[in-house]
Amino acid sequence: MSLEGYFDTLLEADSGLWLYQQQDDQLCVSYPWIHTGYQRFQLQPWLMSLDPCCRSAFASAFERSMSQQSPLVMHYCHSEDEWLRLNAMPITVAGQQVVFGSILPLTMPEISDHGHLRDPQTGLLRGQMFREMLIQALRLSQRNLESFSLLTLQIPESYDEDLFIQLAATLRTQLRRSDSIAKFGQRELVALLYGANRHSCELMIPKLQQALIGQLNGQRARMAWVHYPEVGESADTILAHRMDDAIWLGA
Repeated sequence: MSLEGYFDTLLEADSGLWLYQQQDDQLCVSYPWIHTGYQRFQLQPWLMSLDPCCRSAFASAFERSMSQQSPLVMHYCHSEDEWLRLNAMPITVAGQQVVFGSILPLTMPEISDHGHLRDPQTGLLRGQMFREMLIQALRLSQRNLESFSLLTLQIPESYDEDLFIQLAATLRTQLRRSDSIAKFGQRELVALLYGANRHSCELMIPKLQQALIGQLNGQRARMAWVHYPEVGESADTILAHRMDDAIWLGA
């Protein structure tokens, strides 16, 4: 059995493989939700295949992991439409240094079926697809003992669609590119912040609130946060309590 075949047996069926062999500078990668089999690269060409927004950060984290023999946990993408999460660790196998890890998709690739899965006016995911992403985040967090946070922005029914689009654009600008934003129902925006927790959200809330209030232009909206695992263990529970601690923004 090949080295990648052996390590592949240690992964769950829906996980991809990331295996770097330092001795011959060979990287083996698999994305089973896209295609079968393995892709093989030298490390530098593979790094160049990453989107520029995360390439330098990934390279720095990899070097640090190798030098310190510490875990390599990264969000990365080959395009901004599809973010992945790598959870890897340097280990020694038969005297050879390797970095072995699992890959799971965080977000979905660009969807062209706007009428079904994306809102045609904002381009955001619809609620049904967002719920599937939330279930995926729960599975990922339970597997890797990580947290995530959910932001909800609720707009009064009397507001027009232009304001909704402006607020969605503000969330896209203020949040990370790897966070998922959706239109939930007729008057809510929801955002899934992977790897975030109550503390990290509290650090960015003042800047986010200021940006949103600037778009409201004297009008009002409600904003709320919930944090996994504090709020519950299922998607239905998280969504049911998403507005429990809502605050008003604006005049």
